[in-house]
Amino acid sequence: MNRDNSNSIFSINERGLLEINKPEAREVPEYKALIARDKGSEGDADGKKKLKAFLELLYIYLILDPRSMYYNFSIQERREKAVKHCGLKSGTKAEWKEDDLIRQAMIRYEMDLLLKKIYIILLKVFMIFKIV
Repeated sequence: MNRDNSNSIFSINERGLLEINKPEAREVPEYKALIARDKGSEGDADGKKKLKAFLELLYIYLILDPRSMYYNFSIQERREKAVKHCGLKSGTKAEWKEDDLIRQAMIRYEMDLLLKKIYIILLKVFMIFKIV
């Protein structure tokens, strides 16, 4: 998973953990809301590590990012595989559901991905026509 992630908001490191490549992403309202609501979970009793928030952001990445290993599956299969991958539903954890905050963050991530594509296209156009 060692691809060029210099312009990506999120990436997955060699250990399979989500990394936030852009510190300012923590201030994006939709992502910040997920981080702020994480008051603790299994393995992070006081919520200081924001483990649940990172798992929810990983869930979003696995469903929506073209670099995700699940990207070529149907959306329903991506959701199922991402929930299992992140460990968001297991015998000892409370029932987890994709809620409005998750969906809002998903919409924002789709917008971020689209804006990145538009930026790349514009750069190519500028290079072709030497508009710089």
